[in-house]
Amino acid sequence: MFRIWPIYFLIIGLSFFVFPHIPIFDYPGIEEKLTVNLPERLTLLLLVLPNFAFVLYDLPYWCAQTWSIGVEEQFYYLWPWLIKYPKRRIPIFAFFLLLTAGLLYLGLEMADPPAEARQSMITTFLGQFRIQTMALGGLCAWLVYNDKTKFLDFIFRKDVQIVAYTILLVLFFSGVHFFGFLEIYALFFAFFVLNVSCNPNTIVRLGHPVMDHLGKISYGLYIYHVAVIVVIINLFEMYAPGWRGTGYQVVLYMLSFVGSVAVATFSFNYIEKPLLAYKDRKFGR
Repeated sequence: MFRIWPIYFLIIGLSFFVFPHIPIFDYPGIEEKLTVNLPERLTLLLLVLPNFAFVLYDLPYWCAQTWSIGVEEQFYYLWPWLIKYPKRRIPIFAFFLLLTAGLLYLGLEMADPPAEARQSMITTFLGQFRIQTMALGGLCAWLVYNDKTKFLDFIFRKDVQIVAYTILLVLFFSGVHFFGFLEIYALFFAFFVLNVSCNPNTIVRLGHPVMDHLGKISYGLYIYHVAVIVVIINLFEMYAPGWRGTGYQVVLYMLSFVGSVAVATFSFNYIEKPLLAYKDRKFGR
């Protein structure tokens, strides 16, 4: 809660009550998303169900990325119960799925979209609701926590790392899509994180002050980058209208990255870090 909720609710508040009144944040089509079904959108967002809000009613562009926060939070609701009650995992998981399906059904009945749109909403929701890919991270943590050396010794081998990273790069740059490809990518990235964080013989090392800082502010980067991009595009439209091409793209990406890092750094130092320090003092690490 102390890590995720503060700036989640901040970007929600800014998106609905502040950005719409500042011209530099404007983008086409925002009016409808701030007026139609506004109570329903806000209710779902305040209940930390942004993935439901995104699918059922869509969201203002500035906070549309928060849909994934909902999936993450719902995974966090489920995971501790599976760990605490290992012999009851099947009924716990079944109850979780039934509750999720029930909420989606209720939302669809309230939104009452046309039949085609309803099918599209269900497909989108299922496509986003990938808690199984998050569970791969939990599996890696379980391997380390329980010191499963037989598996870890194999995963940590340098030749295995080389083969795995080669396959990952080929898949990534080829752009090949196939059934279950996101789960395959999740497996590769779980492998990567496990090696980088726990393997003293990892062939990829990220221990660098710049990477450490980007890691600390990464959540803020995710939350704020959309608003930063909108501002930069609007500034270009104001001061360099009609400019397009490769130069435009390069400058847009560079300024978006620098601006997002600056905003996320400010947020981390003055909003997130103090709250995390309070959490550590009050509740322990």
